[in-house]
Amino acid sequence: MRRPRRRGLAPSSRASPAGELHDRRRQQKRTTLTWLRPGGIPDELWPRTVQVLGEVSARYGFGPQQSVVDLPGRHDVGAFGPYGAYYNLATEANAAMYATTGCHPTAAAKATATSAPAG
Repeated sequence: MRRPRRRGLAPSSRASPAGELHDRRRQQKRTTLTWLRPGGIPDELWPRTVQVLGEVSARYGFGPQQSVVDLPGRHDVGAFGPYGAYYNLATEANAAMYATTGCHPTAAAKATATSAPAG
């Protein structure tokens, strides 16, 4: 199962939590491995799956889900979270889900920021 393109999905926020540390070399994103479920998610379970995923992701600051594909036997939904975080759940012959964290400062950037003199 290929990852869907993000075209057409609007992120809820592109702001950087790094503030003055906006230098991309001092920021990082992490992406999970793709989780797979052989056999996919049956059509009759898809609405409840999307509902639960939306409720849980909202607790972590994700915006509204956006359906990329919604056809019998083939579904794809994703949502953007704080600072560019994103998740995607798709099902067809198999189900696949992955997530990407939002942009955040590297450990070195945090150390530099916290050890810098105030002023």
